[in-house]
Amino acid sequence: MDWNQITQAIQGLGKDVSGKVKETADVLKLRQKANAEKQRIRLAYEEIGRLYYKEFEGKEVAAEYQDLFDTIVDATAAVNGFKSKIEELRNTKTCPECGAEMDREAAFCAKCGAKMPEPEPEEEEAADADFCEAEECEAADEAADETAEAAEECAEAEHEEAQEEEADAIDACGCEAAEEDEAVNVYCADEDKK
Repeated sequence: MDWNQITQAIQGLGKDVSGKVKETADVLKLRQKANAEKQRIRLAYEEIGRLYYKEFEGKEVAAEYQDLFDTIVDATAAVNGFKSKIEELRNTKTCPECGAEMDREAAFCAKCGAKMPEPEPEEEEAADADFCEAEECEAADEAADETAEAAEECAEAEHEEAQEEEADAIDACGCEAAEEDEAVNVYCADEDKK
C-alpha cells in the first residue's frame, strides 16, 4: 500500500466520522426541538386546567374532578399559611394590589403606591388563631408531601427520558461514547460560532 492509498483511506474514515457526528448532532437538535414542543403541550394542558378550575371554582363539578378541586383548595390554603408564616418571620407583608413585598409597618406600597389596609387590632385570641390545629397541620403537610412527590416523579421521568434519548443517539453512531461526546461538543461549538 503506497502513501496515496493510505492518505485516501484516512480521508475516507475522516469523512465517515464527520458524517456520523453531524448526523448525531442533527438528531440531538431535533430531539431538543421535540422536547420543547412537548413542554408547550404540557403548558397548554396546565392552562386548560387552570381555566377550567377558574370557571367552575365553587360550583358543582363531575365526581372525577372533585378530588382534584379539593386538592387545589387544600394546597392553596397550605401555601397561604406558609406565606403568612414567612411574612411573620421576616416582618413583612404583601401588597394586595401588585404583590410586592414590603415592611410590615409600611402604610403605602413602595412599588405601586397603593394604600395598605389598616391592621386589625391584635387580641390574645387572634394570636392563638395563628397556630393551626394538629389535624389542619397534618392535612397541609400531606398536601405538601403529595405535591413534592408528584414533582419528583415528573422530574425523574423527564431525566430518564433524556438519558434514553441520549443513549439512542450514541447507539446510532456506532462510535465509542467518549469519542462521540467529544466530537458532538466540537461540532456543536463550531456550529454555534457560525
